[in-house]
Amino acid sequence: MVTLRCVCIVLLSAAALVTTLPAAAEIRTILEPRLIDEMETVRLTLRVAGTSPDNQPDFSPLEQDFELLGTQTSSRISSINGRTSAVVEYQINLRPKRTGEIRLPPIRVGNEFSEELTLAVRPLDPGVRDAIARMIFFESELTVNPVYVQAQTVLIRRLYYSNGVQIYSDLPGAPEVADAVVLQLGDSRSDRVVRDGRRYGVIEQRFAIFPETSGELTIPSISVTSSVRLQSGGRTRRSGIRVSTDEIRIQERPIPAEYPAGEPWLPAESVAIDAQWSPPASSYEIGDPVSLRLRAVAIGNVGSAIPPLQPGVTEPAFKVYPEAANLEDDTNDEHVIGQRDQNFALIPAQPGTVTLPAVSL
Repeated sequence: MVTLRCVCIVLLSAAALVTTLPAAAEIRTILEPRLIDEMETVRLTLRVAGTSPDNQPDFSPLEQDFELLGTQTSSRISSINGRTSAVVEYQINLRPKRTGEIRLPPIRVGNEFSEELTLAVRPLDPGVRDAIARMIFFESELTVNPVYVQAQTVLIRRLYYSNGVQIYSDLPGAPEVADAVVLQLGDSRSDRVVRDGRRYGVIEQRFAIFPETSGELTIPSISVTSSVRLQSGGRTRRSGIRVSTDEIRIQERPIPAEYPAGEPWLPAESVAIDAQWSPPASSYEIGDPVSLRLRAVAIGNVGSAIPPLQPGVTEPAFKVYPEAANLEDDTNDEHVIGQRDQNFALIPAQPGTVTLPAVSL
C-alpha cells in the first residue's frame, strides 16, 4: 500500500506539471492586401499563441524594405477545463520603400519564427506621380549656409497642399541635429498662396540652429502621412501617401584665425549692453548699499552664449557682491533673442572720487 501511494503521488505530480508547461508558440501571419500600388500601405498581423507576453516580436528585419508606421497590440485569455491559453495579436502598418516583389522575412517571437511572405508593389503611372507631386510637397531652406560655429542659422520648413489633400499627422517638431542646439521659433504658421495658378494651403515652421562644432551637420529628413484624391479611368479614388523632406547639409565655419585670441566669441546680428544704478545718483554715502544691474541682449544667439559681465569697480573703493546671473531666451520672433542679466550689490567703502570704467563686450 505504501508503494502504491508513492507511485500515485508521483504520477499526479507529473500530470500537474505537464498542464502548466507552455506549449510551443504558434504564429499565424496575415498580410492584407497582398497587391498594392506604390505609396500605399499594408497591414501585417501576427497572432501568437502559447508564448510568454514578454516575448515581443522583432520587427527590425522589415526596416530594410519598409517604413514601420506604428504597431497595435491586443490580447485574449481563455480557460477551458482548467487549461489557460493566451493569444496576443500584433498589427503593424507598413509602407514599402520600393516597387516590385518584396519579401517579408520571418519575424522572430521568442524561439519561434513566422512564415515568410511576399508582397507585390505596382509602380505608379508617371502622370499620377507628377499629379501627386503637384498636390502636396515640402520646401526647406536655411537662412545662412555655411554658418560660423555657435552662430545662428534658421531652418524654414514649408508644407504645401492643394484641394483634395487630407493631412493625417502633425508636422514633426524640432529636428534632432547632432552637435547643435535647436530651438523652435514661435508656433506653426498657416497661410494661403497661389502658385502656377493653383491654390495651396501652407504650413510653415521655423527653427534656430546653433552648430557647436565646426565641420558638417545633417538635418534629417522628416515626413507626414496624408491622402490625395485622384482621377483615374473616369473614377475618383483616394490614395494614402507619405511626403518627406530631403536631408539638408549645414557647412560650419570655425572661428576666424584673425579673431583676437582670448576674447569671448559671440556671433550675433547685434549686441547691446545696458547699465542701471539704483538709486541713481552722482554721489553715495559710505556704507549705503548700491545696486548695479548689467544687461546684455544678443539678437541671433542664446543667453547662455553671452559671457559673464563685470562692473569694473574694485576694492578698496567698493565692496562688490555679485548675484547669480539670469539667462533668458525669447523664441517668439524670427530669430532667437538671448539676454543675460547680472546684478551686483556695491557698498562704498572709502571717500573720494571714483571713475567708473566703461563696460564692454
